[in-house]
Amino acid sequence: MPYDKTLGTLSYKNPTPALPILLADLIKLFSSIADFGSYAWIIFWLLLC
Repeated sequence: MPYDKTLGTLSYKNPTPALPILLADLIKLFSSIADFGSYAWIIFWLLLC
């Protein structure tokens, strides 16, 4: 039980500090996608059309 309780307080107490980390991860993800993604998007759009 105490484990669940601490987990609950942790998730409730710092929702904001997790946000910048999540954003940084997303930016890293998008930049890595953008490297080969530029070609992937062209192929993707060609497939859609």
